[in-house]
Amino acid sequence: MFAVFIDEFGHEQPYNPNPVATSYNPVFGYGGFVVPANNLAAFATHFFDLKTYAMRNMLINKQVGEIKANGRPDPRFKERDYLMRLRHEDILKDKKVRRFCAKYEVKGEEIFSRQYIVKQRGILKNGTAGEAAQARRKLRAFYNFMRAFLKLLSQHGAQTIYFGVDKRRYLAKDFQAPHLKFIPEVMQMAFALAQRHNTTASVFIDRHHTDGRENEFGRRPHGRLARSREIILGQGLAERVTEPLVPFHSDESQCIQAADWICYLYSQTFPYLCDKHDWRRYKELYEKVERRLFSEASEVSEFRFISGTSYGRNIQGELPLNAPPQQREFGPRPYYNSAQLPGL
Repeated sequence: MFAVFIDEFGHEQPYNPNPVATSYNPVFGYGGFVVPANNLAAFATHFFDLKTYAMRNMLINKQVGEIKANGRPDPRFKERDYLMRLRHEDILKDKKVRRFCAKYEVKGEEIFSRQYIVKQRGILKNGTAGEAAQARRKLRAFYNFMRAFLKLLSQHGAQTIYFGVDKRRYLAKDFQAPHLKFIPEVMQMAFALAQRHNTTASVFIDRHHTDGRENEFGRRPHGRLARSREIILGQGLAERVTEPLVPFHSDESQCIQAADWICYLYSQTFPYLCDKHDWRRYKELYEKVERRLFSEASEVSEFRFISGTSYGRNIQGELPLNAPPQQREFGPRPYYNSAQLPGL
């Protein structure tokens, strides 16, 4: 059995060409990872260890003014002084730190911020020799940590997985509620993955703010959970996808937090594939994660470009990522069945 952990990447509002707009990022989709159920506990435990280091380093290196949550001081900051006194080798053994890290979430944006790379590159270019040397060490540590996280996936038999689109292929009026619109794609990916490996799959997803809306009967007739249930039962996916979507708040699940880290990296790399000139500032981060996030992603992953072409391992096989994608038909993606999946 496979466990699939999914979160959103990009911005769910229609594309806005204004560079200062929140929805200027041209991509939206669902991403995360798939892991064999037998390896789930080990992965979550080892990810938690990695997150413990990440939270400690993130909090002691940030300025007080930067740490905000919904306009209020970040509650994580109250343990900053204690964390600063700890030696590196004592972090994982400290029970207080482990309880603290179990309680709070660390966002991918806080760990892998592209703005951090830009800042260090600026220091390398304009700083003194001492400042440049320190910036170089910081960048090396930044990428070493990112590689350690991505390597953790392969060490536990996990693969990244994604479905995404270039929002510019849609008119604004047609790009409404994409968090609901693309749920069929998520369920179809899970079905295709399970069918390819002759097993079953369950999908766990970060809770969306609309998931909790209920009618007078206590049901959510128009939410993602109801939509996934319709897909499973109405499209014959039940033999492989055993349950509708299982939602978690991200601070309740270490694996959902890991999916959030992956999704942030996708949101900061797919724009470069959409337009290598306009989003060339994303190039450095993309080149660092290309193999783990793209070339080694699950074979059922897919990204749809504005041109009507798609990229994914199942489409391009083992071609390098910068190879021209094969032409695909515009319009809805067909539901998976055995005849559509070569190699079954």
